[in-house]
Amino acid sequence: MARDLHGHGLSAGSENELMPLGLDRHPTVPEGASLGEGYEGSTPEVLAGLRDAGALIWVAHTEEKTPEWLRRVEPDGLELYNLHANVDPRIRTESLGLEAAPFLPDLLEFTRAAARLAPDLAVMTFLDPNRVALARWDELLAEGTRVAASGGCDAHENALGMELTDGERADSYRRMMSWITNHVLADSRSVADVEAALGAGRNAAVVEVFGTPVGFDFHAAMDADTWEMGDSAPLGSTLVVGVPRVDAGHPQDPAPSISARLLRATAGGAVEVARATEGELRFEPSEPGAYRVEVRIVPHHTAPFLGSLARLVRELPWVHSNAIHVE
Repeated sequence: MARDLHGHGLSAGSENELMPLGLDRHPTVPEGASLGEGYEGSTPEVLAGLRDAGALIWVAHTEEKTPEWLRRVEPDGLELYNLHANVDPRIRTESLGLEAAPFLPDLLEFTRAAARLAPDLAVMTFLDPNRVALARWDELLAEGTRVAASGGCDAHENALGMELTDGERADSYRRMMSWITNHVLADSRSVADVEAALGAGRNAAVVEVFGTPVGFDFHAAMDADTWEMGDSAPLGSTLVVGVPRVDAGHPQDPAPSISARLLRATAGGAVEVARATEGELRFEPSEPGAYRVEVRIVPHHTAPFLGSLARLVRELPWVHSNAIHVE
């Protein structure tokens, strides 16, 4: 009998200047303040009220925050990628240093039935690593700050209003929530265990549209001891990365090209220390630091569904792990 692996949980949160996750109740507010003031801003009083209400303090749109602001807030986690940042002309120009909307002509091709394009692959017209957010995260990690990271789909139906050939908006909830997911290493599927795993940094952000990364793993090992993402591991332990493959249920011809890169966070950005394209990568660090994994993919297997836009096939992010802190 097939085992049902699907389940649903509901947890309260909000998105203002801060993005509290897992609220147990409304935040406490100082006498005379409104409830709205308990959610707005990032003052010490707001932070204390949200934490008192059980929230993990997360940061959305990391690319719009300065390192100084992040240090002051001391968040539990931040977004290392947000789809909205890749499509919003203002964010692209002001925060990412990119052109406003060079992807638009290609994106509009996904509205034409005659083009015969797979609509969910429209994300390939604008998908790009959020280098600013990643640099912010690496800077904090290099300073010894314990901060988790996640991917965000920003599914508000407020970014891409055109209808694609399947009759859904380009930014439909269904589509965007299947583009970017977070794989969480939790003790169970209960909301409490998932929240605990997120707070500990036991998750990986995945660009799921290219397929589920079967076999992905990242841990440290020494003798019989192991340490997972978010943990502190001793110098002398071995970092182990399971290089993922695309699930067999996805198209495989032509086969995608996959590379797993082990990175050490530095103040100037991530430095690659090892790489593998299949099987298992093993690396014993010679210096302490925060180590994380990026898996990149050249999704050749999407080319048959892109028609004249097969040129969109290029090296793209697939998996971002959280860090293991080697001390």
